[in-house]
Amino acid sequence: YQIVILVTDEGGLTLQDTISIRISNVNETPASLTISGNTIEENAAIGTAIGTLSSTDADATFTHTYSLPAGTSDNDSFSLNGSTISSASIFDFEMKSSYQISVVVTDEGGFTLTRKFDINVTDLDDGTTETTTYNISGNITNSSGSTYSNGLVTIANTTTFATIATQIQADGSFQVTGLLAGTYNITAIPGDNEFVTTSYGNVSSVIDANATPTLVTINQSNVTGINIQLLDAPTSSVVTLPAGQGGTINFQAQNSGTGGRNGFFEGRVQMGEPLPNTLVILRTSNDEYVADGLTDVEGNITFEGLPEGDYKLQVDVPGVGLISTNVGVIEGEEAVLTGVISEDGVVFETEEVLSADLDSEDKLDIYPNPVESAFTVSLSNDFIGEVTLQIVDVRGQVLSTESFSKQQKTFSKILSLGAPKGIYFLRVLSGDSSEIKRILKQ
Repeated sequence: YQIVILVTDEGGLTLQDTISIRISNVNETPASLTISGNTIEENAAIGTAIGTLSSTDADATFTHTYSLPAGTSDNDSFSLNGSTISSASIFDFEMKSSYQISVVVTDEGGFTLTRKFDINVTDLDDGTTETTTYNISGNITNSSGSTYSNGLVTIANTTTFATIATQIQADGSFQVTGLLAGTYNITAIPGDNEFVTTSYGNVSSVIDANATPTLVTINQSNVTGINIQLLDAPTSSVVTLPAGQGGTINFQAQNSGTGGRNGFFEGRVQMGEPLPNTLVILRTSNDEYVADGLTDVEGNITFEGLPEGDYKLQVDVPGVGLISTNVGVIEGEEAVLTGVISEDGVVFETEEVLSADLDSEDKLDIYPNPVESAFTVSLSNDFIGEVTLQIVDVRGQVLSTESFSKQQKTFSKILSLGAPKGIYFLRVLSGDSSEIKRILKQ
């Protein structure tokens, strides 16, 4: 700018001069920030361009840079390349239809302007149809054909292993609704000791380990008339070895009769109720498999025809797990043992149990159990370092072994069990610690 200044003294003399004034430039904050587009279709690929940023500034010659501050608004779902906003995620309209981003524009002098923009996800026709579900229903009877209403029915998908349990109604009927198309194994679990768990087709998953249950497939309509007749629990249980040997073990399993939960009993040990349908495995003192069987309704099992020698009885006590005791057999004589569940595991009339761990349920967990073809093993922090998992059959044969290093306090691992139906055991070894848990393969 130029200004003219006139100065006059007292005598009236004057002087006039021209003065130039220069204005120096200062930086100013960007004046505006806009985006050219703010919509994106759902399911669009990552990197799909959404809109272009532009800005104005009083300092017209200045260039601008743009940024998306991480962790601000929904910025982490988007990316910025120069001035182009693109997607960094695949969006689902049904999950979330609107996002907000916070953009910062910075000029050459470091001045910034922040603006927020809404990014909208547009809906597409997913082409989905309503999932069709089906029902399975039927009736449960006892071994004589009369209505049975005390227990549960389980429906297990043979592919996903998802299992649904339903109560048997007073009239012996059951119904499970909302099932997806597929193949299912249906099992009745009695609520008393007179009968054993029985799968559809009159196949017991406990007594007859080699039998194959009848599977039910649904894919077009509801399935009715699934009738299961329960099998009687064994009234006597005698396992006879080859003739010519006369040694006998007569074993009875009982609880303490003092009350408790999960097979654990506190207080004074005394004779109590029998434990029917309890798996008992007979081994030599060197852990070689000899025979196995289930106790009868009175908790008794007898092993006949045993050669003279030393043996080990292993009992799968409910809520406690596999425990064992030693017993000697003299040819031609009978060795009688009575086992009573106590707070120490199982106490026998002749000697105490050699190994029982009341905390095994907390250290080792298997689910689902019974299993179809795979199950999850969950280990507590009692197992740290090198851990070995073995699947063993009732004869002691190791079917599979897997070792790994466990550092976490808790740990879960999925294992496969491709063996035939029957009873198996998972053995966990880690340093001086070991646990055994029963697996029922359906």
